[in-house]
Amino acid sequence: MERLHHVAVAVFDIGRALDWYRAKLDVEVSYVDESWALLQFDNIAVELILPEQHPRHLAVERENAKSFGAITPYRDGTASVYIKDPWGNAIEIVKAKSLGQKMRGSRTLTVFYDGSCPLCAREIAFYKRRKGAEKIDWLDASRSKSSALVPGLTKDKALARFHIRSTDGELVSGGAAFAYLWAALPSFKFIGWIFQAQPFSSCLEVGYRAFLKIRPLLQAFFQKRA
Repeated sequence: MERLHHVAVAVFDIGRALDWYRAKLDVEVSYVDESWALLQFDNIAVELILPEQHPRHLAVERENAKSFGAITPYRDGTASVYIKDPWGNAIEIVKAKSLGQKMRGSRTLTVFYDGSCPLCAREIAFYKRRKGAEKIDWLDASRSKSSALVPGLTKDKALARFHIRSTDGELVSGGAAFAYLWAALPSFKFIGWIFQAQPFSSCLEVGYRAFLKIRPLLQAFFQKRA
């Protein structure tokens, strides 16, 4: 018998939908980005989607997912292929191994940044051009309409201080977050490893806190030049 993994529900604002579901129901958010989110219930998952970017569908888990067509890997660690029944309904066939990884909490690295800050936007654009950036989720907190981005991180906190969510689901901020990001990019990996160790990690945090104090002046400078 097939194992139903999730059903997709169309919404028109991921942030507002997350706020509503978390306020009304006892659910856990296991993944979120700008176009979809995954809510974990006790017995099934529900995917919140933007209909203009993702089809309404139900998803089943199959070890032989490749037999249904070419598998597409996704940023949350899953891989699947879509098929349609004779009546045009979309069915997602998810590779069993990738689903198992997701249920154990395996994620890609997620970077939360302030895209409304010209200085921050330039820096993130630089990192996005580096090799390995395509394997990272980049989430512009300034564009979110939700007060909470992911469990444990509000929009205000993400705008005030640089945050990443590690592949283990741990939220890390400040200098330590930059060390995680650097370690995830091949060209910065060695530097990232160095600054994850003491006493360099403490020095990086001190430097980051000093930057936060002059950040408003730097933002004003770059806004004048924009």
